Amino acid sequence: MKEFHEATISNIPEGVSVKDEFYIKYRNMLNYFVHNEYKGAFIAQYLASPFIKPEIIEENRTRNIHLHKLIARGISDNSIREVTYDTVALYMWGVIKQLHYLYTNNAIEITEEFIDTLFEFFWEGIRAK
Repeated sequence: MKEFHEATISNIPEGVSVKDEFYIKYRNMLNYFVHNEYKGAFIAQYLASPFIKPEIIEENRTRNIHLHKLIARGISDNSIREVTYDTVALYMWGVIKQLHYLYTNNAIEITEEFIDTLFEFFWEGIRAK
């Protein structure tokens, strides 16, 4: 999980827009899962397990402070609508996890156009109208 979180927040330039930061994180998450097929499958399975320890859940919440801050910044500058961390995290996670599942089962081809189209759907769901 630590490795995944570090990958998620890598290569984010200073002063980037809220939308661009969401996009970079989305791409980073997807790239991690595509390039680490078995680790990605383990993370998805472990996070859905009833055996996950409460301290792991708390550790993940602490590591995800960057997403809390991004959401707060987006709400504050009116680039995203008022939405909770859990809503955004579930929305992003669901897309990434399903893409990973379909990709590893050879059910879908992931192209740049497809990645960008899915992100635009995500963005339209959270952006301020």
